[in-house]
Amino acid sequence: WDVFISVVKSTVDWYRSISGQEVIYLPQPYPANFASEHQRPLAQKRPHLLVAGITQRHNIKQGHTIAAALQQKFPGYTIVVPKVAEYDYNYSKLSGTKYQVLPFEPWQQHLETLAQTTLVINTDYTQTRGRVQTDCAAVGTVSLGGNSDAQVDLFPDLVSQPDTPTEQLIEAGARLLSDQTYYHTVAKQASRRLQLYDYAPSAERLGTLVDKTRDFIDRNKV
Repeated sequence: WDVFISVVKSTVDWYRSISGQEVIYLPQPYPANFASEHQRPLAQKRPHLLVAGITQRHNIKQGHTIAAALQQKFPGYTIVVPKVAEYDYNYSKLSGTKYQVLPFEPWQQHLETLAQTTLVINTDYTQTRGRVQTDCAAVGTVSLGGNSDAQVDLFPDLVSQPDTPTEQLIEAGARLLSDQTYYHTVAKQASRRLQLYDYAPSAERLGTLVDKTRDFIDRNKV
C-alpha cells in the first residue's frame, strides 16, 4: 500500500486511476507568516492592475482584455504585465492602453511588488497550485480569476473557469476597485484562510499522514 501526494486537487481522481494507489491531497506548504510581513493596506497600494501569466497559455490574454476594460472605467490605473525573458509575449489586447512591462523579479522582491499592487488578474487555467494567489493573500492584495487550488481556497468568490464570461470578471473587478469595504473583506478573508498553508499546520498534516500510513503497514504485516 502506497501513498501518493498529488500536485493539484482536481487531479486526485486521475492520479488514483492511473496509479492504482491511494492518493492524498495536501495543501501546498507556504511561509505565510514570513510573507505576510510584506502586507500593505489598500491605502498604501499603487493604482496598478497586474495581469499574471504567460500569454502562450490558453486564456491568459482574457486577463489583458479585463484589465483594458477596467482601465477604461478607472483611467487612473496602470496595467502591469510581468515578463519572463525566456518567453515571447503577445500584448495585442493591450493596444491603446497604458501599460508597463515588469521584468522577472526574485520572489521576495516580487512579494513587495504584489504588496504595492491594487488588483491582480489571473486567468490561468493550467491546473496549478496557485503560487500567485498565495502571495496575494499574504500581502493583502486581491486576486481575480483562475481556478488554481489557492484561488479556490483563498478567494472563493472570485474563482473563474475557462468558460466564465469576460464581462462577469470585468464587473467583479469594477466592484473591487470601487467598493473599498468589499475589497477589505475579500483581502482579510484570504489572509485568514492562508494560515492553513503555513509551515506548522502543513507539518502537522504530513505527520498525521505518516502516522496513519505506519499504522496501516503495521496492521497488515505478514
